[in-house]
This record gives sequence, C-alpha cells and structure tokens, in this order.
Amino acid sequence: MGYTTDFHGKFKLNKTLDNDTKVYLTRFNETRRMAFNVDSKYGIDGEFYVGHHWDFSGCFAGQVDRSYSGLMSYNCPPSTQPGLWCQWTPSDCGNYIEWDGGEKFYNYVEWLQYIIDNFLKPKGYSLTGDVHWQGESSNDMGVIVVQNNAVKTMDVNEHRKIKEVDAAVNGIINPEAEEIAQEDLEAAAAFYDNLKSGEFYE
Repeated sequence: MGYTTDFHGKFKLNKTLDNDTKVYLTRFNETRRMAFNVDSKYGIDGEFYVGHHWDFSGCFAGQVDRSYSGLMSYNCPPSTQPGLWCQWTPSDCGNYIEWDGGEKFYNYVEWLQYIIDNFLKPKGYSLTGDVHWQGESSNDMGVIVVQNNAVKTMDVNEHRKIKEVDAAVNGIINPEAEEIAQEDLEAAAAFYDNLKSGEFYE
C-alpha cells in the first residue's frame, strides 16, 4: 500500500561534497527519521541523529527495535522534519543530490528544502537543477526547479516553455546550448511517456 512517485534528473552542487558531509547525508538518507531523546547537539527531537545507522538491532532498512535507547517515537519523526524517510541522497561522485530510487517518497519538496537549509547552505554548498516528478495519478506531474538553493515547483508545460525560450536565446550566443536543451526536453518527454505506458507500475 502507499503512493509512489518517480523522479527524473538530479540537482548539481557548486562543488564536490567533502567526505564527512557526503557520508553523513548518506546515513541520513538510509535511516528512519524517528524522534530521539539524545544530546541537544543533535537538534530538536534528535533530528540530526544518525547513530542508529550502525545499530539496526537486526531490523530492516535503517530501522531499530522499539526498545532502542533514547527512542521517543517509532512512528513519528522529529517535529522539525516532514516525514520518516528522506529519499534525497548524494551521488556516488559527490557532485549531485538525487533520488535514491526508493518507492513511496512523500514530502519530497519539503525534504529537499530541509537538507539545503540544514546541511548544504551552512557549509557553503549551492544546489541548482531541474528534477521532473510523476506520481501514480496521471495528473500528478511537475518539475522541482532549484536555482542557487531557492526551491520552487512548476507545471510541466510552463517549464517546457521557459526552457524553449532559454534555448532560443542561448542558441544565438552559443549554438551548442540549444542542442543540449533540446536533449534535456526529449529525455524528460520520454520519462513521462514511459510512466504513462504503465512500465513503472506493472
């Protein structure tokens, strides 16, 4: 049960993540975001805590037994976080933030803003890029647009028109830019066509 959304694309960082930040964000992605009563250095309700990453107590996928030390609520995230799982993760190369490919990713825009505000921006990282989403409902689609850490969502057609104008303008200055922009549009169109054909939900 649940509702699944698929994503196409990734967000580019202005510089490669340092190893500590990359490892931390990976652990943050891999662990269930549960409220903990831990040292205040871990934020409100232990929002930054990932200590349970190494102690799953035989449980599955970043989850711990309900008797885990300091655990306040197994089914409620810290009050500052939008859900139990953040499915944005660093790429292997550390140059991008991308979807981890998992099902049932909820509150994805709120989670993106959260990791920007709490982990990336304070360390001088800036995120830019467009990621298309398509939910199980045919009319649940759009684009998450990030420009220098500013996040917004756009209608697919509105986004396409903007890209076409950008390509036309840039093509005058740089002929290669129009070709690259067209390739991006074609890739996004193929993504939506595959989803609508039922390929992802068979």
